[in-house]
Amino acid sequence: MAEFSEEQFEQLVAGERPGLIAFAIRKGVPPADAERLCQEAFITLWRRREWVHAPVKFLFGAVRRLVSAWHRERSRLDVVSMEEAARALQVPEPLRLPHTRHDGAPRFAELRDSIRQLPRRQREAVQLIWLDGLSRTDAAAALGISASTLRSHEQAALARLRM
Repeated sequence: MAEFSEEQFEQLVAGERPGLIAFAIRKGVPPADAERLCQEAFITLWRRREWVHAPVKFLFGAVRRLVSAWHRERSRLDVVSMEEAARALQVPEPLRLPHTRHDGAPRFAELRDSIRQLPRRQREAVQLIWLDGLSRTDAAAALGISASTLRSHEQAALARLRM
């Protein structure tokens, strides 16, 4: 997408901002800081727009790096649950995953805890694909790994979650 118009950029911001903020919040960044980190990512994208060909991949990768830097600065991890992230974003129903109890009620707490216990790369793969809605190609680029490696992490994670 080398060089895009302001209108296209505004549409990109409107479409991707909520997912990027939720991504940063799930990584333990408070909502106000998550918003700031996402703004930094969008500013960086705008400055580098001439050579960025995959803006969504670029944004998730940028936010991921900014979140890592944020954690290094503070040397603490403040994990926020998916439900809290959704409330902060005022999303009425954040997840529609197939994990339900026998009575049909969602098992969000169990699922959240299971996802948190996954190894880091498996957890990131599941979050980017299943929670953030990225394609496998975009998620692999955001993590800086190949698509086949991402698929391996995803499959291993899903196998663990099914147990």
